[in-house]
Amino acid sequence: MTSFVPATIAGVPRYAAQAAYLAQAWTTSSSSTPPPRKTEQRSLSSTIESPAQSLVEEPTTEVPPPLETIEKLPIEATKTPQEVVGPAISSPDSTAALLHLSLASDHATRAVLFNEGKDFPIVNSTYVSPTLHVLDPYSYKLPSIAGSVEAPTPSSQPVVQCRYAVLHYLVPFLDRELGSNLACDLLDTYFSSAFSSRMHPTCHYIHNFILRRCDVLNPLQPRQTHPGLLASMLFVAALSDKALGLFSGPEERDRVCKYLSLLTYRLLNPSRYEPLLSREDLGLPPALGSDPGWTNDDLRQALDPEMQTDAFPITWGTDYIIALIHVSSVISGSENKAASIRWWNVAFNLARDLKLNQEVESFILSPETEDGYPTWNCRCSMSNDASSDIMNEVHREERRRTWWLLFLMDRHLALCYNRPLALLEAECKDLLLPLDDMTWQSGLQPHSHGTSPDGPRCMLLPSDTGRLQGPPNICSGTGLFEFYLPLMTITGHLLDYNRAKNNPVLASAGSPMWTIQERRILRELDQYQATLDHSTSRPAMIPASDKEPQSPWTTSPTAPPVEESEATHLAKTVSAYATHVVCVLRILVGSKWDPVCLFEDADFWTSSPGFKDSMSHTMAASECVTQILEHDPDVSFMPYFFGIQLLHGSLLLLLVAYRLQGNSGTAILAACEAVIRATEACFVTLPTDYQRQFRNVMRAAIALAKGRRNNPVDTEKQLTFVIARYRWSRNGAGLAR
Repeated sequence: MTSFVPATIAGVPRYAAQAAYLAQAWTTSSSSTPPPRKTEQRSLSSTIESPAQSLVEEPTTEVPPPLETIEKLPIEATKTPQEVVGPAISSPDSTAALLHLSLASDHATRAVLFNEGKDFPIVNSTYVSPTLHVLDPYSYKLPSIAGSVEAPTPSSQPVVQCRYAVLHYLVPFLDRELGSNLACDLLDTYFSSAFSSRMHPTCHYIHNFILRRCDVLNPLQPRQTHPGLLASMLFVAALSDKALGLFSGPEERDRVCKYLSLLTYRLLNPSRYEPLLSREDLGLPPALGSDPGWTNDDLRQALDPEMQTDAFPITWGTDYIIALIHVSSVISGSENKAASIRWWNVAFNLARDLKLNQEVESFILSPETEDGYPTWNCRCSMSNDASSDIMNEVHREERRRTWWLLFLMDRHLALCYNRPLALLEAECKDLLLPLDDMTWQSGLQPHSHGTSPDGPRCMLLPSDTGRLQGPPNICSGTGLFEFYLPLMTITGHLLDYNRAKNNPVLASAGSPMWTIQERRILRELDQYQATLDHSTSRPAMIPASDKEPQSPWTTSPTAPPVEESEATHLAKTVSAYATHVVCVLRILVGSKWDPVCLFEDADFWTSSPGFKDSMSHTMAASECVTQILEHDPDVSFMPYFFGIQLLHGSLLLLLVAYRLQGNSGTAILAACEAVIRATEACFVTLPTDYQRQFRNVMRAAIALAKGRRNNPVDTEKQLTFVIARYRWSRNGAGLAR
């Protein structure tokens, strides 16, 4: 049989002749291969262990001390006489079983502790930790907060030999045995970059940097950061592969992750906003009794024992949402995806309550009078001191980046879980787009300078330049907000179109209505592809501020230089990923989303011209997958977003390989092999169960196509189970099941 010959990725007519031949072969082969039978859904007995789930599955080798013994331990025994008197914090009621995570600040001490067993003495310290220490290094249980313990203040509990002063916001709640060196190393891991010329996260649960590294890690005047955000930063950094070298073994890493997850949960205390946000979502054991976490009064008294002010820093509202993003990403990356939706919804609602979707007004004093007047204009002349409690330009940009990251995530989650959009475009039509990543992380003064005369303007910048407002739909660079945010904006249009088309009220609308919407989305994709080719073909990827004065992203006149070789590699990687998403969106415009409806083919869609066009884009998407594996073999550039795109872009390949089998052709089988390699790379980088299931089904289909008919009945059952498990029908839940 004649096989498909890949062509260059240029436009819609690609692979048209091959798709026509495939349609002809389909009509002769579809009758011989029956569609898979419907079977009832059943739960898998074995699932892939995720980082969040592994936190509770550590086996125990020692039995913890009885609760009665722990209850009798006096708290005063761990304090010196000078420390008995101090400000008390009303900590939450908790179980008396207060167990401790045994960690030391250096490797030699940790090795001694691991070799000596479980009976360790309680070491006296110069400060009182909020955790009562009962050292049990091999216990699966976690340290708990005492019912009534005097919490130390930052001044009474200094960070010994700590490189980063920002940790003093977390120290009153941090276990003293964690060690300042490990905490500093985890902060370095959090801000580590995959490229030397620009900041790109290496931690898979960090999608893009919202905070500036120079502000958080400032040794003299660090940013006023919420303790819950600092704990979540350490938590996601400990889950990173790059942090493996910081621990003596996987057991120690698991205990640290357990402790940091519990610390993050108690500092955030999310049950105040949603009672269903439980610690079990993070893989932690259920609390014995009431364990709500630290309250705002606890935070205020620990960080400001003299109670000089009742107000929290102005940045803490945004910090709380960023911490929720970290925790929600960890949960949604596990198999507890249904619970992650609740966490994301809390983040969406809090962002809307804090009005992150709007520009912030400020009051400027008039030189003639003492009265002030509101304005949206840039406040670059004001102090950008990270420790000051004013709404400066840095915090205004942090608010924008937080909102646009949530806006992007909302579209991605809606595609994954087949749910309606939570954040609307009309809510943020006047919000400036974020700065490009290089300008933002360079430490230069940010400016609120837009193109609209009614929006923020900066008097120091030319009037004919500025950033655009509202959701973008064109590519302007290689940063996540520059190339992926426009794609998610178009994805939102596609999601609204698909939901309206499946609406029972609108289902009877005439076909011209849907045709007009499809053409509009395809025009947006064509426009994006043109701007993507322009943005990724510029020599040495010079920042847009130096090349195009009309750029909607950068307003700073200078930016750090970029190495040509790394910029070229980055441009090719971004081009491959973005073009793959464009091809997948083209497939979703004309194809069926639900795998069961696709395989049943009740309306004979596979004999229509739409099937030929979709197969053409599917083959183009498989070629993009090959390019992605060439430039990013471990699929670590954006593993959190790539999995769902890979799934939707390869369903037609699975359909053809299963139906045509030996008549599929070498091009189809080669495309399937590329998808399998990419799926396996995704699974190694960020393991999820649906990728493992889909990989197994694709392997079985290729085996049938190559004539290895071991047991076709088992292959059919496995295929039926997988496609019936993840539904994008009217009442389907997508990957959330």
